[in-house]
Amino acid sequence: MISPVMFWRRKELLDYFERNERYAAPMLGNLLSAGFMNLPGRLRCGDYFFVRRDGELYGVAAIFNDGNMMVCLSAPWTEEILNLTAAMDWHTLWDYSFEPSVGLRLKSIPGVYELRPLILMERDTAAPLSPIPESIEIIRADMAPGDPGVTLFIRDCMRECFSFDPDMRAVRKRLTERTRDEWYLIGAVNGVRAAQAHIQAWTPRYGVIGGVGTLRLYRGRGLARAVTTRLCSYIEESGRVPILTVDRGNETAIALYRSLGFREVNQTFACHRRT
Repeated sequence: MISPVMFWRRKELLDYFERNERYAAPMLGNLLSAGFMNLPGRLRCGDYFFVRRDGELYGVAAIFNDGNMMVCLSAPWTEEILNLTAAMDWHTLWDYSFEPSVGLRLKSIPGVYELRPLILMERDTAAPLSPIPESIEIIRADMAPGDPGVTLFIRDCMRECFSFDPDMRAVRKRLTERTRDEWYLIGAVNGVRAAQAHIQAWTPRYGVIGGVGTLRLYRGRGLARAVTTRLCSYIEESGRVPILTVDRGNETAIALYRSLGFREVNQTFACHRRT
C-alpha cells in the first residue's frame, strides 16, 4: 500500500531514513535541509510517500519540486511502486533501494530514454588524503553566486560533463538555494576555472558529494581529485563520512575515487525521462 506522508507521521519517516541512512542519505539530507512541506520555489522540498506491505513500512518514495524523484526500498520493487513512479512528473529518478533490480522495467514508462547504472561508494576515513597541489586554486562558488564568470563556468561544466543544459537563472538558483555548509567548489589552474564538485546533502552520519566534473581540455591534471579531496576533508572535519555515486561505466572516475579511499557499498541506478 502507498500513502502520502502526513506531517504528524514525520517521525516515522525520519526513523526509516535513519535506520537506512547509508542508502537514503540524499533523501534524508533533502528533508533535513528543505523541511517537510512542499513550498513552491524552495529548493529540494517535495511530497513523500510511505510504501507498506502487510502493514509493515519497507520503503519511501519522494517527488521533489526540482524535477527529481527518489525511491528507497528495503525489499524488491512491486507493481504498485512502479505505477506510482509512472504517474509522477519527473525528469530524473534516483533509485537508492537495497535491491535496485527494476531498472529495465522502468524503460516501459513513457518518455524514459536513458538508464544509468550507478555505484554507491563510501570513503574509508582511515585512508590518508594527499595534500592539494599549490598550483590548483580552490574557489567557493556558493560564496559568489552573482559572479558571471562562476555561473558561466558551471553552466558549461554541466553541459559538457553531465549533458544538462541549465539556463543562467537555474545556475544562480543552484548556488543561492543552498545551506551555508553545502559547499560548491571550483578548481582552477592558472586562473582558469576547470573543475567542480559540491556537497549534495548532509545527514547526521554522511556528507553526500555530487557534481564532480572537469572540462575536457583540463582532464588529467588532478583538478577533480583536488576539489573532491577538499570536500572529503571538510566532511570528515565535521565527524561525518563522505559518500557519492558514480556511473558504473566511468572507469576513470571509479579509479579516482578508489585512490581516494572510496569503496563500493551498493549498486543502483538513475533513470532519465522526457517530460
